[in-house]
Amino acid sequence: YGIVSLTSERAVFEWWWQDKLTPDSPDVLGQQMVAWAETDTAQLIPRFQDQIDAVTAHGMAVSATQGSRVAEPAPGAPESARPPDPYSAASTSGVSAWKLSA
Repeated sequence: YGIVSLTSERAVFEWWWQDKLTPDSPDVLGQQMVAWAETDTAQLIPRFQDQIDAVTAHGMAVSATQGSRVAEPAPGAPESARPPDPYSAASTSGVSAWKLSA
């Protein structure tokens, strides 16, 4: 999750999810939300300070952000997408290690 847009009037943030049990699962936008800095009941949809609403409730469009993956990929992803295993026997740390398996 993270902040998409921050102004003195409001903060828009989003959260994503990924099915970690499905190999090569894509990231999916869960929701974009808005929190208002000030109460404004004169709006068609009243805005309340510190209340969290879906952006669509206030007539705002959902616009997913773009970025690079920073979390570990889902199980079953290609080896090239996985971080190096520090516990493999091929570790170059100079310390003997064993790869554990279930």
